[in-house]
Amino acid sequence: MKIVYCTNSIGTRGGIERVTIVKANALAEIESNEVYIVFTDEKNYPETIYPLSPKVNVVNLNVRHWDDQYTSFFERFFIPKWKMIKHFVRLQKFVSEVCPDILISVGQSEKYILPLLYGTRVLVREVHFNSTYRYDTYGNSWIRRLKAKVFSLLDFRLLCKMYDMTFLLTKQDKEENFSKIAYIEYMHNPSTFFVDGLCNSISKRENVILSVGRLNYQKNYLALIRIWASICAKYPNWLLRIVGEGPQRKELENLIRCLNLEDRVELIGFSNKVDYYMRSAKIFAMTSLFEGLALVSIEAMACRLPLVSYETKYGPRDLIVNILNNLKNIHLNIL
Repeated sequence: MKIVYCTNSIGTRGGIERVTIVKANALAEIESNEVYIVFTDEKNYPETIYPLSPKVNVVNLNVRHWDDQYTSFFERFFIPKWKMIKHFVRLQKFVSEVCPDILISVGQSEKYILPLLYGTRVLVREVHFNSTYRYDTYGNSWIRRLKAKVFSLLDFRLLCKMYDMTFLLTKQDKEENFSKIAYIEYMHNPSTFFVDGLCNSISKRENVILSVGRLNYQKNYLALIRIWASICAKYPNWLLRIVGEGPQRKELENLIRCLNLEDRVELIGFSNKVDYYMRSAKIFAMTSLFEGLALVSIEAMACRLPLVSYETKYGPRDLIVNILNNLKNIHLNIL
């Protein structure tokens, strides 16, 4: 069976890239399968965030959706559309040559192109965020809420119909929003860590509360640091460690200095040793304002790390039996 994953890049640092490579590697181990990853943006490739099996065929369409910094209205309006046309033409040529049995979109720019390709095949779409994410990211004004609603309807009521099957990340998302729609199901991400037997018992680990993610608004590390500031005096031998990089680094560093937490909070930056940090910590904390199904939470549990999380609308409830429902209230009181 010929299986093709279509994505923007496997040379960037993110959960979609890790999950795509893990799935492709696993499918490529089945002798009868011929597995491809087709991407548009090279970025750091051939360096990848997760080891790529030599059994996986890699194809670079060299469209470069992410390369340009557009400065004029003309560039912002026309160049992305021209690149989508180029993406379609090059992907169609590849599909015509390889004749795959299954084409899989991981939910990036290719999701609009796959249904337009001619030829008979099974189309599968993976949604690596929750179906209501636009309401969390577009803003609260009525016009932005309307925009979020219109785009969500087009995405999940129209575009998904063009696929044979669409997979969400969580059972809760499926049951609350698409319970009567047969062509939308859910499938949890696999763990990218396989560490059974390598983890020390909790008592032998460092006194560290760990969090891993991009330093941005969504991950809400400003709140995590404020929460830690309110309780760290009671736990003088403990440390908050955050692994990741992003646009809020300066703001987080300033907050740490203002709260005199230089010796109590570590900002590690990007690391390829996330599994090491997870095996060394005693608690994993998530204060995300919204998630699909955070891959790091699955990885933390694979490392036998106790997980404490905000009750975001989708994600944690599929993984954690007893969510601390009042954690958001703590966050609001501290802010």
